Amino acid sequence: MHLAKDVPVFKRDALDPFARHFVYFLALVPAFVSTLMAVLVGQDTPVGGAAPVVVLSGLAVVVALGEAINVHRQRVVGFAWVALLVVPALTTLGAILVLPWIAGVDLKIAQPADAMGRFFSDSFQRRTGKPLAIVTGDPGTAELVAFGSPSRPSVYFAGAPEQSPWITTEDVQRRGAVVVWPTADTAGTPPAEIRVRFPDLVPEVPRAFERLVQGRLPLERIGWGVIRPGASDQQAPH
Repeated sequence: MHLAKDVPVFKRDALDPFARHFVYFLALVPAFVSTLMAVLVGQDTPVGGAAPVVVLSGLAVVVALGEAINVHRQRVVGFAWVALLVVPALTTLGAILVLPWIAGVDLKIAQPADAMGRFFSDSFQRRTGKPLAIVTGDPGTAELVAFGSPSRPSVYFAGAPEQSPWITTEDVQRRGAVVVWPTADTAGTPPAEIRVRFPDLVPEVPRAFERLVQGRLPLERIGWGVIRPGASDQQAPH
């Protein structure tokens, strides 16, 4: 029997029992609770996503290995660690650059948020003389505009106001807003739900945006309209 060569050993002081139980508790209980809640509500995946499952799981493994950890095959461990850091980033970059050309896939992380935010902010500023403070309409599109806008407007979820309790319908009428929605035509007709919520909205000519990697995808065409600020807000001092 061949004896193993000397390998690096990481040693630490013995853990207090409370600290050990604390780590095990937070490594196991959140995963159990999130899975149980998913079963109770009929959800296919754990409630809260993967976060409750993996929180402190790595630390729990280290605690379970004891006070001394031998590091075997350091070269392999080093390459594996570098691969875990680099490969996901390279894969994401490759997907952004290649998929729009070979598969016509519209990646959400490649949306032209900056261009959208600047255009709608500038349009609102020119029409009203005030910085854009609220974006509403289609939730996903409104979030992109708010993310890319230099004035950092709030998003008003008109279809589910409880998700944006810091904004009311009165705020929209008083401060004004930009209403946005994805569209495939050049007329920019608002969807039925937006026409119901904003009956007085006059749609503008849709704006087409080009992605950073356009590929074989059509241009990102956005319908929009402006709700002008109320008279009281227009007269308010800056």
